[in-house]
Amino acid sequence: AVKTEAMLTEAGPTRDIMSWGHDGMPPALRMTKGRPYAARLKNRLDEPTTIHWHGLRIDNRMDGVPFVTQPYIYTGDSFDYAFTPPDAGTYWYHPHCNTL
Repeated sequence: AVKTEAMLTEAGPTRDIMSWGHDGMPPALRMTKGRPYAARLKNRLDEPTTIHWHGLRIDNRMDGVPFVTQPYIYTGDSFDYAFTPPDAGTYWYHPHCNTL
């Protein structure tokens, strides 16, 4: 997780957006149904964050809803997400930050 800039409009770059990619767009993640998946989130933001996975039926401890299913990942810390996707499909993920 980093702050970066991206061309969101024709007016010029938007600075200090939070992303998991350095070009303003988070990477597409490819997983295989029934095969273990693992990713480490290193928080380089100046606020806590998590990853929330929409639609994936995974263990709550990996689901990234602060203070409900997973603790925050604070600045400078990291968290290892590990799960086995049980379903095929197209899903999306996003951060949960500053949600209080």
